[in-house]
Amino acid sequence: MSSDLTKAEESELPDDVKAIISEAQSKRRLFKKHLNLYFGFTISSAPLALLLIFVSNSLFVRMFSVCVVAIVAWTGIFYYFAQKKKGVYGIQASALKRLASTNDKRLIGVLLDSASYLRVNHPYPRSQDLLQPLLLQIDSDDSHLLTGEQKSMLIHRMHNSDLEFTLTILSVLGKIGDAKHSLVVFS
Repeated sequence: MSSDLTKAEESELPDDVKAIISEAQSKRRLFKKHLNLYFGFTISSAPLALLLIFVSNSLFVRMFSVCVVAIVAWTGIFYYFAQKKKGVYGIQASALKRLASTNDKRLIGVLLDSASYLRVNHPYPRSQDLLQPLLLQIDSDDSHLLTGEQKSMLIHRMHNSDLEFTLTILSVLGKIGDAKHSLVVFS
């Protein structure tokens, strides 16, 4: 479950919402694990491949090294954009709508993470339509509901949204934001 929810609060959630959150967290952990493995492999193998490209006298070894570097780079780029397209969590639109329909502001972080990778103009569902009702419930005592990364996501959303949603984000950041995020908004 979300680290923002206590065990008592978790037990109050409907079972289907708990399942969505659990699935979202496991997919996010898997995505992070894949990225860590990819970057670990890249960092450890790229210097060797580059060394072989520049030091080797054999054209075959140079071409092979160039192919390995290109394959590793394209694999990482393809995986990143494939995950970004479906969202880091990979939650279906119906699950996002279910999270939003709970009308529980404690779920704003999970919903923001899940909906953050939907394209701004994505017709179904629009992330701002899912987030706006929950953001309107946030008050100054709810700063623990959003991490620094999630506040940054809100700032990014603000730059690509309509005026009403932008004003809602500014209001929320004014209530719970810290000095770091206020400077980012106005710079």
